[in-house]
Amino acid sequence: AVELRPARVIFVELKAAQTVVACEGRDLAGGKGFDLAQLGAGAPLGPEFSFAAVINFEALGCSGSRVFDFCDTPGVDNIYLDIAPPRGPHSSNGALIFGVFVHGQARTFELPESWCPGETHAYLITVGATGTTRMYIDNILTFEAAGIPVPAVPRRNMHIGWSTQCPDRQFVGSIRKIKVWSHCVDCSVVERMFSLEMEHALAQFSRWHAGEAAIYTFGSLAAYAAAAAADPRFAADLLVRVDVHDDIDGYDDFAGSVLNPGGL
Repeated sequence: AVELRPARVIFVELKAAQTVVACEGRDLAGGKGFDLAQLGAGAPLGPEFSFAAVINFEALGCSGSRVFDFCDTPGVDNIYLDIAPPRGPHSSNGALIFGVFVHGQARTFELPESWCPGETHAYLITVGATGTTRMYIDNILTFEAAGIPVPAVPRRNMHIGWSTQCPDRQFVGSIRKIKVWSHCVDCSVVERMFSLEMEHALAQFSRWHAGEAAIYTFGSLAAYAAAAAADPRFAADLLVRVDVHDDIDGYDDFAGSVLNPGGL
């Protein structure tokens, strides 16, 4: 049981979102991929999800393989990123196919013209709490669509550079600076922009109000809503939205769910 003081302050800040796993990655040319679960990963991912990496697709031979494939039971609860070849005779850029399995059925999104043989780019793929799916390349939003939330289950298989369903198809290139979150983050979180400022501000606020209030931090509004649903004492009397430049997936639904009946 959580012992809450009568007064409490809740901060919801993306930059407070902690990675499920982060590693330097490596060159996979001519070699097999690896399993992030060996680094201790395997905690539940979902309903939000983010994957970031700096990727070099060495050649068109990459097509047919996967950048990542996270699952507990192959073909049932996979989250994956397939590599597809160029779609037309005049295109030199390949496509990426992001997929989420729910009850054994895959919901996929094709991200066209998203990789070029021999080039290195920074990728970020996110899924919001209501399923909004986005892809950023070099910090630029290149794809956005309504999708489905990621089923929140443990994933004991967290493969980088190969597929649980087609293990003979190996990635050729490099996948580095890998980060995985069970939150929907943005590019500033990947780069840790302003993270120190956020940490200093939170520490200062905590010192000012030490002994007066219990202070909690959540990495997303969805995570806060889940805490409020599990323990109504977390519900807010006042919810203030400050300095938000992008839409928050599911904001209207979650904002209502975290308020007390008389909250504002």
